[in-house]
Amino acid sequence: MDMIAECVRDVVRIANFSEDIGQTANSFPETKKRIERLLSENKTQHHGHRAVAQRVRDQLDQAYGDQPMDAKECIDKVIGWLDEEHLEQHRLALF
Repeated sequence: MDMIAECVRDVVRIANFSEDIGQTANSFPETKKRIERLLSENKTQHHGHRAVAQRVRDQLDQAYGDQPMDAKECIDKVIGWLDEEHLEQHRLALF
């Protein structure tokens, strides 16, 4: 399993675990830290972290449909954060 798929699996697991114990609101910081660690580790290997952030976002989007509602809430926050903090900046720079 590649590092991105492993990260996505971890994020989904964290979201589902928090949903099981009713702690969805507390899972976002943990998922964010997991993704930031991946971005940091891969910054030089993948022409910056934008490509990695996009792949994480795409894979989370694919996994989204199979998740329970509370876990989806956390995944929605993660996708929004990726868009705002890591992907939107690049889109704005293109214009």
